[in-house]
Amino acid sequence: MKENGIQYLNEDAYSLLSFSLNSEVIKEVLDIIEVLSGQSSCKSKVAASGALSSILNILDLKIRVPGANATLARHCIVVLRNLCNNQKARLPITETQGCITSIAMLIETGSHEDQEHVLAILLTLCSQRVEYWQLVMDQCDLFPSLFDVSVNGSDKGKASAMELLWLLRDTNHGDVQSDDVTSKDANNHSKDKKSHKSLFGLKLPMFSRSSAHRRKK
Repeated sequence: MKENGIQYLNEDAYSLLSFSLNSEVIKEVLDIIEVLSGQSSCKSKVAASGALSSILNILDLKIRVPGANATLARHCIVVLRNLCNNQKARLPITETQGCITSIAMLIETGSHEDQEHVLAILLTLCSQRVEYWQLVMDQCDLFPSLFDVSVNGSDKGKASAMELLWLLRDTNHGDVQSDDVTSKDANNHSKDKKSHKSLFGLKLPMFSRSSAHRRKK
């Protein structure tokens, strides 16, 4: 799809693409939406088209049924990653019920490539606004999965997992006070320091995908 052609797409075209995500041409539609989501002038239009609902359904299926169409799920993750780079486009992601939770769960169930995309999304959100950082902390129990990726992920995944761990636990977020941090996080402050040391080679806590999964149940 040529960029000069993209400029002429109106809101009806985006709505039609969103509707077509529930049709038999879903793969072709996702290809188009992925291209559109990568264009700065189209990001907010993709987010406003209603496509997020169908994208979440695809991701939920991937989570519930391991081995469900991984290609479709990966297209969805890339679209979300592209949208997160735009202020207007990322807003529907943070406001859509269950979106961040579904994204985060793919850290456990996705491939190394999926993990890299998901971590990039969460890093973008958490580094942009305090409210997004708090939203991630409130909705997700990320730490077991992040520890797991920091040991067993790809090189890029390991680096991103470490960065997100430091961002979630140790970064001073401007006017965020200790009362804004979850009670569990505060109660485990001393334990956190041991965990940070272990990440650098002393002793890693015994976290695994299976243990992380159990904690979410």
